[in-house]
Amino acid sequence: MQCKKCGQENINGAQLCQRCGTNLMQTSPQPETRASLVGSRITSLFVLAAGVLVLVGIFLSWLTFKWNAAEMLPSVSLSVSGWDLVTGSGDIGEGAKLYAILAFAGSIVLLLGALWALATPANRAPWAMAAIGGVLAIVGSVWGWSDLSDFVAAGANNPGASFNYGVGLYLALAGGIAGLVASFYGFARSSGPSV
Repeated sequence: MQCKKCGQENINGAQLCQRCGTNLMQTSPQPETRASLVGSRITSLFVLAAGVLVLVGIFLSWLTFKWNAAEMLPSVSLSVSGWDLVTGSGDIGEGAKLYAILAFAGSIVLLLGALWALATPANRAPWAMAAIGGVLAIVGSVWGWSDLSDFVAAGANNPGASFNYGVGLYLALAGGIAGLVASFYGFARSSGPSV
């Protein structure tokens, strides 16, 4: 092992330099370690943004309805947000929808995992937590997409009415996918314990 201070070549396993006495075992943070830490923090910020995207998607419309009764009358427009589906206050049907609750819970778990990963990026547990949140958001969004497709199909068969998926459903799905992918990337880069 070569001494970084004086350049002396030392016997492998030596703890002190034979020429100047410098501690050879003392390690300072390497530039790649700092770069890895910064990269992990950037990844956790990306996961945080994905969680915010899912949460914003919950409060935006998941289904829009437009009905035009006659050309002389104004058209009627309604929208149902993901939050309406979480609380059961929307006009879709009775009670809260489990898929919207899953997507909402996924956004919260994704956000908490991202904040935890921001504080301790070398630990694998927050990345795993964020990945679980991403999976919940994806499952809730896809399930919601499937459930709401009946309304969209009914609107396609009615010439005076139209049902469409709202922007909130797209945001929740995109945020869940982005959060899951970034969480897997952060998990793969982390070297700490998984507990």
